[in-house]
Amino acid sequence: MLFRRSTYRVRVVTATVVVSMLTALIAVVGPGSTGPAYAVQACPTTGVPGTDLTGWQSVHNARGVNVCRGFASGVANWTVLVQIVDLAANAKVRIISQYAAGQLNPPPAEWKFQKRTVDNWYSWISSNINIPGPGRLFSTVNASHFTDSSSSTTTMLSLPEVTSQSIRTWGYAIYGTDRAWSAYKRKLVIGTPNALPQSVTIGSFPQHYSGSDVSTLGGSYDATVAFEPLVDDCPTCIARRTFVGVRGSTVYVLVTRNSYTPGQAQRILQHFGSLTGIQLDGGGSTAMYSNNINARFGSILNRAVPDVLAVYMAP
Repeated sequence: MLFRRSTYRVRVVTATVVVSMLTALIAVVGPGSTGPAYAVQACPTTGVPGTDLTGWQSVHNARGVNVCRGFASGVANWTVLVQIVDLAANAKVRIISQYAAGQLNPPPAEWKFQKRTVDNWYSWISSNINIPGPGRLFSTVNASHFTDSSSSTTTMLSLPEVTSQSIRTWGYAIYGTDRAWSAYKRKLVIGTPNALPQSVTIGSFPQHYSGSDVSTLGGSYDATVAFEPLVDDCPTCIARRTFVGVRGSTVYVLVTRNSYTPGQAQRILQHFGSLTGIQLDGGGSTAMYSNNINARFGSILNRAVPDVLAVYMAP
């Protein structure tokens, strides 16, 4: 009899624990959910020392993406946008480009790419790119340095790029005549969008690289080479900036409407917690478009760009 009562009590306790665990799991996952409902990192509550930023306002926070708008003297005077992309919540990022038509197998450094404004890229991707999936595209941002600043419809990329597991170009800088050749470089390596979480890392890349260095990028799903965040040909110059930072499974995408030094842009990313960073592009090419928020802005020159970093929301 004593044994039966003890067994009964154990069963009751065990059942209670199981029910409690299931209740907690349902609360996290939610009915009909495809995965855990993660809480995306909040915007900072303080300004960034050494910059004009005094505060932040969240203008979008859903489906794994939180957009923080930084302002100098009141919310109406906003100067930067930081997209917090939570890969653990199933948000994604990609590099997207398109070869220009009519080329007959040029050398790997001389492939030309179609140029579009970031809003036109948004529309083109929505109609032509199916991975990670329709209805998930959130934003497009200029993604790399290119060889000209004209209004032409095509251009060569200055630095190497991989998209959809294919090396697209070695980058025109490999000839040593592009100013990007002497810049210190980093690589942004993006894993398959099918993974949960998707892998996104920033690592070193040789200053004066070779074709074999580019081949090491071939194991990634998408990748691009850009600049060390604090090594610029004019570290004291101010310009509009496009930076990306990474900490664990969180990606930070910074675009600025005002001009900042590379050091100031890096401090903004570090204010969010970024451990590594890369400077994708800047100056007159800086632009960001989203159909989901009223916080987008275009290039001051309405400049078309040959590739974009695309941010996707969770399903």
